[in-house]
Amino acid sequence: MITPGNLNLDAPMAGPAPAPGGGGASLEDGLWALVESERLTLAQAMEQCERLLVHAALRAEHDNRTRAATRLGINVRTIFKKLRG
Repeated sequence: MITPGNLNLDAPMAGPAPAPGGGGASLEDGLWALVESERLTLAQAMEQCERLLVHAALRAEHDNRTRAATRLGINVRTIFKKLRG
């Protein structure tokens, strides 16, 4: 299972991610390392990322699915589908 820590989503975002090779891991580098280590297909990686973002939005909106869906720009029914995954 991929956790927010695997994608560095639990750290506050202060500005753009560092460029690859610039001394820090970028989101792109982290995602690619995850895909490589877990041998995920693009579809599997996207599914995991979507699920993590839905969970993050739910936490940010104190488990209010309607507000989380609005925040993500998706229909509230999509929240249920992503959580069933």
